Amino acid sequence: MRDATFSGATILVIDDKEYNRVLLNDVLTGHGFRVAAVADGPAGLAWVAENSADAIVLDLSMPAMDGFDVLTRLRQEPATAFVPVLLLTAHYREPEMIARGFALGADGYLTKPFLMDELVARLTQTLRAADAARSAQARVRELQDALADDIRGALHAALVGLDALDGPARQAVAHVREHIAVAARRTDELLADRPSSTV
Repeated sequence: MRDATFSGATILVIDDKEYNRVLLNDVLTGHGFRVAAVADGPAGLAWVAENSADAIVLDLSMPAMDGFDVLTRLRQEPATAFVPVLLLTAHYREPEMIARGFALGADGYLTKPFLMDELVARLTQTLRAADAARSAQARVRELQDALADDIRGALHAALVGLDALDGPARQAVAHVREHIAVAARRTDELLADRPSSTV
């Protein structure tokens, strides 16, 4: 059954076997994904340097640069540090290989041979988890921004109130005013430097 939730998402397939690339392309495009397929790690890294992928399907066993090396490079680059990566591996009897993949930042794996329906389901699950994480991150940023704005407003209101005091009272709270003024300036600086809430 086709899930249209992530229809149109771009999937990069990195696999040195042409048969696998053709098969994955046919299956994934049949489920509404856009697919780019390359034959090795360097080609995959070159592709993501020029394009954006919503998820990457990465074979572990490739010559020259294996999947672990590719994954390491992907996680080192800001543009791909959080792009979901699904590993394809034949090392189903070597759990340490799978553990290594997770330690390097993989989001999931499939052991060969696997059913194509399982691949689509795992990929959709991975995309859904990444989408939920982005939504949660955006919400946290919104709350942080709202809290910072509230704090700034309270600090500036306190300064206005202290400045309205008459001579003796104003002198009595001069040190308090100075601390509040410093906090207000720092809050203004933080708000000016904050990143956009857009994810």
